[in-house]
Amino acid sequence: MMFAQSFFDFGVSENVLQIVKIIGAVGGAVIGWLVSDPLTRLAYRVSFKGATPASVLLFSKLAGATGLALLIYISIQLGGGGGFGFGPGQGGSPGKGKGQGGDKGIVATDGKDKQPAKDKTDVDVKPGKTSETIEIEIINVKRFGDVENERYYLLRLAEPAVTLAKIEELFKKGPAKIEIAPILTRDSIGEVGEGNPLSQLLELTKKYKVRTMQTKGP
Repeated sequence: MMFAQSFFDFGVSENVLQIVKIIGAVGGAVIGWLVSDPLTRLAYRVSFKGATPASVLLFSKLAGATGLALLIYISIQLGGGGGFGFGPGQGGSPGKGKGQGGDKGIVATDGKDKQPAKDKTDVDVKPGKTSETIEIEIINVKRFGDVENERYYLLRLAEPAVTLAKIEELFKKGPAKIEIAPILTRDSIGEVGEGNPLSQLLELTKKYKVRTMQTKGP
């Protein structure tokens, strides 16, 4: 029960809590003994239209006292464990914290596992023998403006913009299975000049021998 759990929070020993359980059980036995007497007399009079025999009354009072004492004793859980619904029990602990934890997927309402949708900026290479054409747009600085972090590229035309290092991860995974299609817009950043994002991208394709299609312009 919450009463017992609060004792643990204040550092009280398990022996003290055991005494609390015993006291609670004794109190429950007394209450059960006292309450069973009038209830048994009333039930017997209604059912059999007569006085309650002493043996029936004694048995009823013993059963009531014992039952309520056991219920209270078991219900007071040391440390907030299992029992009759008191405390978190198994699986009732807080969340997993950071990361994905142990979930294998998102369970749909129909009972089937549903995997979360993959981000278009993922650097995975699609399986199969045929090569994948990946469009990479040099960002529109007026629209995105994330140049301070060197995020110049929209991988697969999907936001958010990524860095050249992110694209290099893709090249390392399967240069033979992909081909790159660079895309420029009217407002793409660094269209001209040495070391601009487009030239850096093309140099990276040469380094990893990634097939490159003709750059698409406005």
